[in-house]
Amino acid sequence: MPAPMALAAAGLALALGAGPAEPPRPASGEWRQARWGMTVEEVLRAFPGEARRLDPAERLADGNVVAAAIERFEVASTSFRVRFVFEGGKLALVSLRTPPDEYAAPEAFERLERHLAATFGAAGEVSRDDSFIDLRQTRWKLARGAVDLKYIPGVLVILHHRGPGA
Repeated sequence: MPAPMALAAAGLALALGAGPAEPPRPASGEWRQARWGMTVEEVLRAFPGEARRLDPAERLADGNVVAAAIERFEVASTSFRVRFVFEGGKLALVSLRTPPDEYAAPEAFERLERHLAATFGAAGEVSRDDSFIDLRQTRWKLARGAVDLKYIPGVLVILHHRGPGA
C-alpha cells in the first residue's frame, strides 16, 4: 500500500478506535502531532478531543510550565498520563508517566524498551543502578531530540525532549 494510503488507513482506524494505540512517530524525537516550539494553543489544536489546558498551569522549579495534558494514553499495553512542558511559551518536552495509583512492574520497562527500540532503533545510552533501588534508563538520540525511558520501582516515564538546535 503506498505511504499516503497507509497513513490515511491508519488515521481512519485510529478514529474508529481500532489499530495501534500509538501511531508511528517521526524519528525526530517529537511525539505524535507535537512539534518543538508549538504554543499551548497549537498543542491543543493538534490533539482535539484529547489534550486539555491545565488551569492553573503548573510552574516547575526550573521555570518551565506544564500547561496542557492528556489524562490517559497507552503505549505497549502500559497506561500513561501525558504532560506538555513549555519553556518560554514554546513546547520543549512531552512527559508520559504512569498514573500515581497504578504500579508499574519491572517487566513493563522491558516491554516498553523493546517497543521503543522497534520504533527508534538501538538505544544510544543504557544505564542501570540497582545498588539501593532498581533504577533503569535508556536513551534514544534522534534527529531533533531524544527519547528517555526511565524506571524507578513502580513508576515508568517516557520523556520526549528536544536536543541542541531543535
